[in-house]
Amino acid sequence: MKKLLSVLSVLAVLSTVAITAFAATDTTSPTDVTGLTAVAGDRQVSLSWDVATDNVGIGGYNVYYGLKPAKTAADTWTFGKTDVGNVVKYDVKNLENDTTYYFAVIAYDTATPANKSVSYSNQVSATTVAGLGLATDEVAPTVVKAEAISKSEVKVEFSEKVQFSKAVEQAPEQAFTIEDDDTIESLEVLDAKVVELKDMDEADVLAGKEGMLVLLTTETQKKDAKYVLTAKIDVEDLAKNPIVSGTSDTAPFTGSDKEPKDKDVTPPEMLKVSAQDTTTVLVKFNESVVLGLEPAKQFTIYLSGTNKEGALEVKSVLLGDETEVDPVTGATVGGKDTQVLLTVAELQKDKTYMLEVTDVQDAAGNKISTDKNTIEFKVEAATAAVDTDQGGTDVDVDVDTPAALVDAENLVAKLVKKDETLSVVLSWTLPTGEVSKLQKMYRSSDSGTTYGSEAELAKDAKAYTADKNLKVGDTLWFKLTQVDGAGVESKGITTKVTLTETGPGLIGLVLVSLGLGGVFGKKKK
Repeated sequence: MKKLLSVLSVLAVLSTVAITAFAATDTTSPTDVTGLTAVAGDRQVSLSWDVATDNVGIGGYNVYYGLKPAKTAADTWTFGKTDVGNVVKYDVKNLENDTTYYFAVIAYDTATPANKSVSYSNQVSATTVAGLGLATDEVAPTVVKAEAISKSEVKVEFSEKVQFSKAVEQAPEQAFTIEDDDTIESLEVLDAKVVELKDMDEADVLAGKEGMLVLLTTETQKKDAKYVLTAKIDVEDLAKNPIVSGTSDTAPFTGSDKEPKDKDVTPPEMLKVSAQDTTTVLVKFNESVVLGLEPAKQFTIYLSGTNKEGALEVKSVLLGDETEVDPVTGATVGGKDTQVLLTVAELQKDKTYMLEVTDVQDAAGNKISTDKNTIEFKVEAATAAVDTDQGGTDVDVDVDTPAALVDAENLVAKLVKKDETLSVVLSWTLPTGEVSKLQKMYRSSDSGTTYGSEAELAKDAKAYTADKNLKVGDTLWFKLTQVDGAGVESKGITTKVTLTETGPGLIGLVLVSLGLGGVFGKKKK
């Protein structure tokens, strides 16, 4: 028996070695995936497909999806690919409702994941719809809790996503009653609405409570009064199951005297548009903005005096932060998601262009006004980067800067990954003239508040590579100054880069911010 076990063990080892050796030389691609089907649901699409085959074995499948089909090999998918593992069913979740999505699947093999199906599977599409796929739901919603978030607002949480019946569609406040638990006096409900995702607190978003919260507007509450809220049968889930009277349809809450937050009803505005070079345009807004699923279609650039049929292609859109100190007031201006960097087809120097923005909105959902969504800007032959704005005084000029000492322009940072090593390649356009004796590069990791010396560079240097002390997740600011023979430094120009690694690729969020900081003397603090 022992000899038999020994022989079997040896055979098993040899078999494993043989398979491993064969796998190492496996160059055969799996078969194309067939039989792909898509079933639409509420913010999700359920996919299924037939099992692919391979000479060694199937390692898994990649699901591709986007807002348009990939008709040729050169086409890209809006949302790229997702490795779903070795399964033949997968639910693509967290989609937008009332939107058509397109899908395809490929297989990769066990031995060499780089061996993939030669072609995409059959491509399918599905349109998501609120409530779709929930016909088998027979469980009624219940009230989880109620909370006064101000003296005239009550947030109600339900056990699942809810909506209002057609009977109260025009007056949803009729679906609720509130009474003082001590005096039995009614507190009038003036309005009710399901809280949209853009209006939710971050904690509620992370907890997955989208569609489960209702905000009530009430008459003024009494501070510390004990109230009882009741939801009527006109509150129903997405499968149209009404709340059951007398069964978890009530919740207590305590009256508040807090003032409600002012609601933002002002749309965002473009403050400035500047051509950073002949392929890059920077757009600055007066507040944080939100872009759509296809942001490149929200920005149209065309020659002034022509129609939009000759609009330039917008190749990429990067949304990011900008923080400056106003030299007049000393106040910090700008903030998160207040500027957009566009990469476009070649701009012509000495030409004037129009930038038109469509459907860009702020965090409160206010869309940019159609009478303030266009700005003219010019690409100068000498600098290829001249700011234009909608009026007012340009406050970027620092009167203390020596007139003969001019900053470089177009400081741009590119994030590079090679052999698992990160580096930031900085490049810029030199100022005209021979005033500078040298250039200095500084680095900051605290939003540009304090800078440490990075390197001294020759006066004719046009690039620098930072490759030390870089870590994925860090956000760094770099400042470049010009230094004259007396050791006086210019104000400097800055750029910010966020070191972000996602999947196999590397994405660097690069933003250019001109004229930050003050004039440097001979000493640094």
